[in-house]
Amino acid sequence: MAEDSFAEKEKLLLHKHELEWKNLNDRREMEAARHRSLPFSEMLAVVVGPDPFELETAKLKEKQSRELLALIEERMAASAQREGKLPTLEPPTIQLTRNEFVQRILDEKGWSILDWANEAGVSHVTAGAYLRGKTKTYRSTRVKLAKALGVLVAELPK
Repeated sequence: MAEDSFAEKEKLLLHKHELEWKNLNDRREMEAARHRSLPFSEMLAVVVGPDPFELETAKLKEKQSRELLALIEERMAASAQREGKLPTLEPPTIQLTRNEFVQRILDEKGWSILDWANEAGVSHVTAGAYLRGKTKTYRSTRVKLAKALGVLVAELPK
């Protein structure tokens, strides 16, 4: 693939990311305007809770980082192929432990392990055993745990 082609792909990808951020910010502003139009008593009930856009913002950052990294890897592979070099070996991917992955999300939500287990419909012993990596969980349990966290089952460390 020509270098110009990569530059065009990068330009389009960055433009897409810019539009995604604008969309997210526009929705956040519309929600804030809606809150400002509420009576004071209703506004307090809405403002006290967590910002619903925080998790969406984090997911958007991760998604955009993955897309840019994929483009960079594609560009490097094409460059190596043009120059007749062997492609480099993939660096080892950093895999978060179960506890690191889940605890970050629990902290964002302000949940304890018990809160997470209750939301998932499993016992706190099951949730704790999953976090410690002591057991291989059933697929149905992983589905419940992932759904409660708001992530895909494939994202949940095995």
